[in-house]
Order: sequence, then C-alpha cells, then structure tokens
Amino acid sequence: MSKGLGRNISEASLNCRPLLVLCFALMLGACLDSEATSDESLAPVALVSTVRPATSPELLVAGRVVARNASVAVSESGGRVLQVLTRVGERVRAGEVLAVLEASSVRQRAAAAAADILHAESALAERGAHLERTRALIAAGVGTQAELDSAVAAASAAQATLATARAAGAQVERSLAETLVRASVEGVVAAQRIQVGLMLEPGAVAFEIDGDGVREIEATIPEGSVALLSPGTVVSIATTGAQGRAQFLAAASRSGAGGARLARFSIEGQAPPSGATVELRLATESGAAQALVPVAAVIADSAGARRVLVVGEDGALRAVPVELVSLSAAGMLVRGALQPGERVVAAGANFLTPGTRVRSIETRS
Repeated sequence: MSKGLGRNISEASLNCRPLLVLCFALMLGACLDSEATSDESLAPVALVSTVRPATSPELLVAGRVVARNASVAVSESGGRVLQVLTRVGERVRAGEVLAVLEASSVRQRAAAAAADILHAESALAERGAHLERTRALIAAGVGTQAELDSAVAAASAAQATLATARAAGAQVERSLAETLVRASVEGVVAAQRIQVGLMLEPGAVAFEIDGDGVREIEATIPEGSVALLSPGTVVSIATTGAQGRAQFLAAASRSGAGGARLARFSIEGQAPPSGATVELRLATESGAAQALVPVAAVIADSAGARRVLVVGEDGALRAVPVELVSLSAAGMLVRGALQPGERVVAAGANFLTPGTRVRSIETRS
C-alpha cells in the first residue's frame, strides 16, 4: 500500500511541475517590472520644449533708449532727506531745487554768523566815528598824533574783524545751499534714488536727469552682425506697438562675453522716453541653420561657450553646441546642429549632465 501511495505522490508532483514553473515565471516578471518601474521613477524629471524652426532670417535684438545729455543731481553736503520735491517723469529746470536735506546745525551756524556780522558792523561804525572826531581835534590843534594813530589802528582792526565775519557768513551760506539738491541740467527726471528719511553721504546721487537733446539706442549684438553694419545703416525698431527707424552709429572696438559688442543707434523722428526697451531688426549672417529655443534652454560655461541639452529617443541627454543669434520675447534664436521637432531641456539644464536619462515633461509653448 505504501508503494502505491508513493507512486501517486510522484505522479501528482510531475503533474504540478508545469504549474510551479509558470508561477515562478510570473513572479520573476513581476519583480523585473517592479525594478524597471523603480529605475524609471528614480530618473530625474526634465521640462522639455520642442525646437522650432527659425521663422525669420532677421536678427531680433533688445535695446535700451538712453539720453546723450544725461546728468545726475547729487547731495553735496550729505544729511537726512527732509523733503522730495519732484518725481520721476517730471520736467525740471537747471538749478531747480529737487530735494531738501536736514540743516538745523547749519542754520544755527548761519544765525551765529549773522550776529557776528552785525556786531562787527556796529564796532566798525563806532571806531569810524571815533577816528573822524580825532581828526577834527587834530585840525583844531587840540589833538595829538598818538591819539590819531590809535584811532586809525582801531578802525583798521574793526574793518578786518568785519571782513572775517562776512567771510565766515558766506561760508555758512554755501553750506546751507549745499543742503538743497538742485537739478544740474534742464530735462526730465529719469530715476529717483532717495526718499524722505534716508541718510545720504556727501556726493551721493539723488536723481538721474535726462537732459534735452538727442536720444540713442544701446544694444548688444553678435560680432557677425556688427560686420554687416556700417555707419548710417538704417534698421527697423519697435516699442510698445509702435514702429520706427534708427541709424547705426558705431560699435565698441572689443567684444564682450560670447562674442557680442555694444552698439549705438540714433533714432529717427520722435524718440521713445529714456529707459524704454526697443526691439531692433537687423540682418543676420548666412550659414548654418537657425532654430528657436527657450531662453533658459541655453546654458554657458565659464569660457562663454553655449550649448543646449537634447533629449534622445531613449531619454538620454546629449550636449549640442550653439551660437546665439538673437534674443526676443519669442525665445533665443541660435545656430547649431539642431533639428526642428527635437526636444531640449527647457529649464534646469545646469543641473543635468550629458548621458543622463531623464523623464520628459513637455512645456507649453
């Protein structure tokens, strides 16, 4: 009977073996799926944006309107601000008082100086009268030369005392005038750097004033685009929905970071207010393809070389060198080995390295 029982158990084991193998395979697959899911969840998330083709061969550059005849109003003596008598955007005249500083101690000195001047004037008048009486006595033959010499010396001393008092009074008046911040030129207040209660150091700038006269545009443009400009070249400008024109004047002799140079343009016709931002449309170099990417997608190293991180089909990042062509509200126009439709890291690229696999989240254009 035991042999029959053993035979039945052995046959049952053989019958169950395929089921056990199937269960083991399912468990192993579940583990592998879990590990894959875990690895994927550990991959960093990257905000990506799709590379767009350049829509225009023009170079769009942001510039700033500046006044050629710009000036500043400074605090000559320093002190606490008691009053501010103007605001940004207001027109002021040369010499107009724009702010008043605390001057209680100076006013006390001015009062003392005025009293000294009155006392010295009174003493001089008294000494002068005494001198005239002495001269009259000498003419009548009843005075002496010693008395006349003494009267002359006293009058001279009184005259010197009055001159010293008046000089001191003039100095105090100048100090009192220095507690008033005045406009250095006629124009429009472009910036205010002070407020009531602020303590100013001597020589501190209180206001910036755009003097009347020509306004220009300053813009940083790529080296290659500078070569396409010559003095008098006319370009289109746009600001707050209005269109206009400007003429190229000159560019800095040396390039800055990334091979860009500061250029100046004169504005034709009515000029926007100083400090306004304008967009210039310039000709671009022909050559490598251009693409439009988000501003934050372009990162630069310490040497100024720029690149973007492209997300491959497998999620791995690769670095693609690019050159800046222009910057506008639509994004950065760059030149490099980019294809429309590729995905680039749109934010946080500085924290990622080529070869890293990421999980992509598409941003809205």
